[in-house]
Amino acid sequence: MAVAINGQKLQGPTLDRGYLRLNRKWQAGDTIELDLPMPIERVRAHSKVAADRDRVALQRGPIVYCVEAVDHDAAVHQMFLPPDAELVAHHRTDLLGGVTVIRGKAAVRMGDSDGRLPVDLLAIPYYAWDNRAGGAMTVWLAEDPEQVQPVPRPTIASRAKVSVSHCNRNDEPAALNDQIEPPNSHDLSIPRHTWWSHLGSKEWV
Repeated sequence: MAVAINGQKLQGPTLDRGYLRLNRKWQAGDTIELDLPMPIERVRAHSKVAADRDRVALQRGPIVYCVEAVDHDAAVHQMFLPPDAELVAHHRTDLLGGVTVIRGKAAVRMGDSDGRLPVDLLAIPYYAWDNRAGGAMTVWLAEDPEQVQPVPRPTIASRAKVSVSHCNRNDEPAALNDQIEPPNSHDLSIPRHTWWSHLGSKEWV
């Protein structure tokens, strides 16, 4: 932490029960600059939360980050972030009105071998998600490739372009033929397609 008053840096500022006390005779126009370090941290999920077990979320200061499909060619739920991957934060004035993003090297696991395909990871602040194109989003990222479903070998069906009568904003028509099977109908860990919120209507694929 660094503190400056009127541009002059204070030497060794200390906290008192979580508060920074500045005792001086204040004048109109005085300025205080507070520089708080915000390193990128990996926050580990609680082991009792089965859906997120052994996964990490990215956090910078008080801000939690997420990964959106709109920024990636690979399915976000098939990506993993190696423990040694370097992560860098930088500010983007051209994105979402100006946000600090996190970049790094992630990967997807290939289904027909033990290989992996590198992926450029871009994470945005969680508060800013779902303000662009629809698609999947995730906060919790696997570090171990064994935790993610491998990308299957393409088939004639999986290469087909899917058309639908309606798709929920946060779903993906491509989930219909991505060859990924959910363990149950409530599984939210993989991409999905629904017609929500159309009820009692005729829909088609």
